[in-house]
Amino acid sequence: VDEKHNVSALHGYLHSQRILYEEQNSTWGMRGNGWIFQHLGIMLNAELPQDINGTGYYNITIRGHKVPGAVPEISCDPELFTLWVRVGGPEIFAGSAIPSRSDCSWHFPFRLLVGGLYIVDVKTLMYNGKAYVDPQTCLDSKIDFPTNTSY
Repeated sequence: VDEKHNVSALHGYLHSQRILYEEQNSTWGMRGNGWIFQHLGIMLNAELPQDINGTGYYNITIRGHKVPGAVPEISCDPELFTLWVRVGGPEIFAGSAIPSRSDCSWHFPFRLLVGGLYIVDVKTLMYNGKAYVDPQTCLDSKIDFPTNTSY
């Protein structure tokens, strides 16, 4: 399957997720993939190893793709994203994905010692979470959030 087909399928999947959220009166663009899609014009796709046949060293690659026709045009800097990866099965591996220095991708290497069925979860934890914040500015600003509201 070529990359253009993968990006098209990913775009369709994210669009269907947005519709599901809207049908439940939930805000899709508040966090995770929805926020990245809506605010940065980037879609994330995890590429799983195709040749897992037991024990050994493996790598999960997460690639960022531009949303077709996305506005604004924001470049993808993998260093600004904190992605959490969990590989669960007979063994469990979890940690932060390693940002690439050459393209919009991240990698999560792991070593299986026990073969079996595994499930992979990738979650976006932060975007630009390591940015400097002036504590004085934060103390001077008051933001009121409504109570009894889930985000």
